[in-house]
Amino acid sequence: MRKVEISEAEAPWAEYVQDREPIVLIRDGQPVAALLPIEGIDLETLMVSMNHNFIDIIQRSRQSQKEHGRIFSEEVRQELGI
Repeated sequence: MRKVEISEAEAPWAEYVQDREPIVLIRDGQPVAALLPIEGIDLETLMVSMNHNFIDIIQRSRQSQKEHGRIFSEEVRQELGI
């Protein structure tokens, strides 16, 4: 992974991307964005993985599992009669 201070970037972004490694863009010492190679990655999966609402749902689900245990799909089907 490479870090590039936005104000010090010398090459066009297309040149940075050609290295095919993740690049973290830094502004005032803080990461603000990333350029990632996505060749071979499903775009829908990528978008969902960055969706804050989806991430919140997953975190709540994991917390619920810790507190209440797992619910298996067979149990859900039986409860719903399907």
